[in-house]
Amino acid sequence: MGIIIKNRENMNLNRNPLLMLKFNKLLNNLGFKKAVFGGIIGEDSFERNLTLYIQTSIMNNPSFGYEKKEINLELGEQFFKLHYNYPFSELETEKIQHSEVSIKKDMREWNILFLSYLKKRNIVILNFPFDKTFNPERRKDYPFFKWICEELTKGIKELKIKKVDIKDEIKKRNIEKFLTNIRNEIERSKMKIKDIEEELENTQESLVITHKRLMLEIRKKEINKDLLKNFRRGLFKRIEEIRKLRFVKRVNLSGKGIRVDFKDKIYFKAEGEEVELGEMFMYIQPNKVLIENKKPVLIDRSKYHSCHISGDNVCFGESREKFYKYLAELRLKELVYFTYLYLKSYNKDDVYVSVEQWKKARANGGEYLSNEEEEEDREGEEYCPYCDNLMSECICD
Repeated sequence: MGIIIKNRENMNLNRNPLLMLKFNKLLNNLGFKKAVFGGIIGEDSFERNLTLYIQTSIMNNPSFGYEKKEINLELGEQFFKLHYNYPFSELETEKIQHSEVSIKKDMREWNILFLSYLKKRNIVILNFPFDKTFNPERRKDYPFFKWICEELTKGIKELKIKKVDIKDEIKKRNIEKFLTNIRNEIERSKMKIKDIEEELENTQESLVITHKRLMLEIRKKEINKDLLKNFRRGLFKRIEEIRKLRFVKRVNLSGKGIRVDFKDKIYFKAEGEEVELGEMFMYIQPNKVLIENKKPVLIDRSKYHSCHISGDNVCFGESREKFYKYLAELRLKELVYFTYLYLKSYNKDDVYVSVEQWKKARANGGEYLSNEEEEEDREGEEYCPYCDNLMSECICD
């Protein structure tokens, strides 16, 4: 059974069922399991099986004419230029293989980028304007179709295309994202340091506060430099150490950071009783930790993962320096253990919401409005007909 070309209804070739069938069979014989017409290749485009992307949005497309079954190609002065939807890393760009076709006319010759093979992604790109220049209903255009098929077969053999396992490549992509985030964070810190240093020169009144901000950004920059330096040498060893902790359910490296899921529900002690926090997980990123609840609560329409965690903001209180020290020294096992103990604790002086509000939200299906009780107390109270306020708040004389 042949493959199905996604978006084939947009191909002129689809108007001739016989030629479409032949093209479909050719792709199947060449080892393709999937084909996409006009698809976008993004940063996370990986195919489990060999896939052909038929692209038409290339700069400097040639215009084609046909005379007496002979292919007459009217080309522009420049070669084809291949454009991806995202920039490849230098390492990946070096590994992209290309196949060209040579076109001769009037004693002149052009080399056209015909195929591009992204081996580590199981993707082959066919660069030719099937949608505009080929009319499958005209028999005089058939030689052009035959020529395309011959060059495609020739190019596939030349590039020695075969299916590869993409699991390791996806893992490498996630690592590359993590490293890129670290580098970006270092650059952001450099820019902030420069801005803050300039601010220090012009600001005397806020000298103490500004200096603290400067020290914090310098600290963050050094943390990320250390992390980048020690990343490949010991990160995976430390991930294994985290995995062995008795309260850890799973740990893996994702594009968002190192994700750690804790076992079972977590409870914290507050005002002499055990209060349910919920099932928690965390992301370790280059300069911070994100801690999330699988079932957060909404209090006054704002999301809270615990009494100390509002959205992405985590209030570590006086333990903030200890957190940065663990991260800077790649003491990830201690960092996770510290976070676990932190989740099981409660400090009424460092909270976004009180434990009473948290319990009310949990008891109310995960949502609580702090002014509901006040509204209930005023239920039935009459409004002033002149100022529209409640009678207890009337401003009329």
